[in-house]
Amino acid sequence: MSSSGEPKILLDCDVVIHFLKGGKILELPTIFPGRFVMLDKVYNELLKRNSNALAIAVFLASTQVPVITMPTKPEAAYCQLNNIVYYTTMDLLHEATVKKIMTDAACNAFIQEVLSKGSRLPNITMAQYRKSKGL
Repeated sequence: MSSSGEPKILLDCDVVIHFLKGGKILELPTIFPGRFVMLDKVYNELLKRNSNALAIAVFLASTQVPVITMPTKPEAAYCQLNNIVYYTTMDLLHEATVKKIMTDAACNAFIQEVLSKGSRLPNITMAQYRKSKGL
């Protein structure tokens, strides 16, 4: 749990890569300050991607995202036991709009940038995401 009692948020490889490709890696830690954690296997996988290794290392060092050891229990059980939740890229973008860190227009441009660089996202606009979630 974070110092505020709120659950930690597990960063996965896709989320970090999306925020790098979308040019918003510095905005990522501002969405949920002090709440992100990363599994060591994700950290190692990210650093193996030579084209992104430096940007990832700088991001992790500057934001001080804790890297935790891969649990021996199944990930879902470990996360539940340790009050860790998972949010997708789209979930994080939605929260960024709620907190006024990014506008819908900025998020939509981000989505198009990420898609243009070969990544996949389930929605192409924030309006489409909200409709799919009933928000």
